[in-house]
Amino acid sequence: MQFGSLFIPYLISGIISMVIIIIVCITLIHSYIKSKNSTTIFYIFFFMMLGVWAFTTTFFPSMDTIDSALLLQIIGIISIYFGFYSLFIFLELINYDKINVVRAVLFASVIIIFLIVIIIAPPLLIQYDYLPNFGYANKTVFLITVLQGILLIGIGIEFFLTALRLKKIAETPAQKQQALWFMAGPAIGIFGGALAPIFRLIINFPGLLLLFASIGMALSGLAFIKDPNVAFFLPFRVYNLMVINTVGINIFHQKFSGSKEVNEVLVSGMITGISSFMEEALGVKSQLRAIIFGDRYVLLDLREKFGAFIDSESASKTLKIALEKFADYFESKFSEYLNKSSKNVNVYKSAIAGVEKYFGFLPGSWKSH
Repeated sequence: MQFGSLFIPYLISGIISMVIIIIVCITLIHSYIKSKNSTTIFYIFFFMMLGVWAFTTTFFPSMDTIDSALLLQIIGIISIYFGFYSLFIFLELINYDKINVVRAVLFASVIIIFLIVIIIAPPLLIQYDYLPNFGYANKTVFLITVLQGILLIGIGIEFFLTALRLKKIAETPAQKQQALWFMAGPAIGIFGGALAPIFRLIINFPGLLLLFASIGMALSGLAFIKDPNVAFFLPFRVYNLMVINTVGINIFHQKFSGSKEVNEVLVSGMITGISSFMEEALGVKSQLRAIIFGDRYVLLDLREKFGAFIDSESASKTLKIALEKFADYFESKFSEYLNKSSKNVNVYKSAIAGVEKYFGFLPGSWKSH
């Protein structure tokens, strides 16, 4: 490896990028351990692949031969495009709670074609200049500029729209600030990266792409370090979480931000009545999992001693998992009172700790109450 004087600023930019990525990865891994939200895995994988790309992009200019520089850069390109696909899956899941098959196949096809060309005929997409006191630097190749621009702008638009949605549903000043950082990250890192070859025609600094990515990752990283749950603000509202006992009495109620006042007695009576009707009139003894009223969903987790349910705008898999974990927590923590059929509902107030643990991804100011 050779380190020229002009390479030092580029090297510093690359090291900053790698440090940022490591910090974000650690934060996301910690978030996953706490929340067990499988969606986080895709975002972690994206940053891991981003880390490989940052490493190869930082050090390929200093390689001794053009072949070793090319090999290192191809590894980085393959890694980052696998990372972009993982990012696409992540955005699909947090925006729609499921993956659109048509979009997924189309996006995968574009990436596969791009990578096949890179592996089979790299000179079509990658060409170098050797700069004194720096090393190997990419030439601007029209074909890769167009392909990379289309891919990056496509994923950037979806990321930017996601951030815009988060900003709209954020309610506290801290959440709004996070949403702005989340929006600024892809705006600079992805859009800036896509336009870097054009900027290089004006300012011939080979580290522009790495610099744009570094700044973008820093902003997105700050949003996650502040609160990793910012990524899981759902694209629909969740109104209430309630727990009723076997006789239909509401023993715990958590109202989320934006929800209207509800008559707890009527709601608990409705759940009990529907369950009894299903079993006695229709002979259906399996557990009732969801009730749909127009555009409103009631998700249920019915246990032997109590039932927990959520009132929301969607039957989200994320909500179902959170409800099940909360019900397990409630059953374990309050089993003594549930077995005694305690009428003192105040003993269940501490269940707010379980709400904050398993529903902490929901936006709003409810957590401060």
